[in-house]
Amino acid sequence: MKFIISAILSLCINNVYAQKITGVITDRDNNPIEFATIVLQTTDSVFLNSAYTDSVGRFSIKTDTLPVIITIQHLMYETYQKKCNTKAIGSIQMNEKSQMLSEASIISVLSAVFFSCERLLRGV
Repeated sequence: MKFIISAILSLCINNVYAQKITGVITDRDNNPIEFATIVLQTTDSVFLNSAYTDSVGRFSIKTDTLPVIITIQHLMYETYQKKCNTKAIGSIQMNEKSQMLSEASIISVLSAVFFSCERLLRGV
């Protein structure tokens, strides 16, 4: 009987200490960013947890530790990193990456043999 009571109390205590960090990720025009990766680390860079944003840019990550370093990454946006001391982060706006191509090359190869109305033509 004592074991059952202690197991129930330990589950309740774990739920009290487990916290969720929540927020919304948007771009500069307040459009939600879908599938951004959120990584939580301790202040000495030990991995804690990770998640993705949903279709409206929201995320929720469980953690037992505060403060944490939150890192947000997406292929189309610059990486965002900040130390976080609270559970509710709010809205985070990410900056778009600007990538310039140095040059574009278009290469075409002409076929050497053509078929035309019962004749075989050869290109030079």
